[in-house]
Amino acid sequence: MERKLCENDAFEFFDQTGVDGHVTPSLLQEMLMAHSEPPPFTYHPLGLYEGRMAGTVPMTQDMPTWEVHPSGDEFLYLLSGRMACILGELHRERVVELRAGEACIVPQGVWHRLLVHEPGDLLFLTPAEGTAHRPVSSN
Repeated sequence: MERKLCENDAFEFFDQTGVDGHVTPSLLQEMLMAHSEPPPFTYHPLGLYEGRMAGTVPMTQDMPTWEVHPSGDEFLYLLSGRMACILGELHRERVVELRAGEACIVPQGVWHRLLVHEPGDLLFLTPAEGTAHRPVSSN
């Protein structure tokens, strides 16, 4: 089975070409398609792990939207830079400051966003199915 890289707007994914020459979507592509909407930033998928999508994001500016993952927890690991993960918990916001080499877990169903103090790269492990975004102004 041959694997080739395809590019499509903000998404990069692997297609699988079967012995009959037909292209079949990979599980990663299917998960990307399961997003209720495209993410408001560019990221680089690395693959799947236990039903979660792994990838990296070059973070140069604050996330323009809030994000939520109703189907599971999200793992965030800061490879470089300095950021704050804002968690919209019940009745308040909690700020988790992150420096390179630090991680946090965003609990299932918690709205969150990232504020960039120093640009850097973020590694994520995310349950993509059902992910949604909303404007920052609608807390």
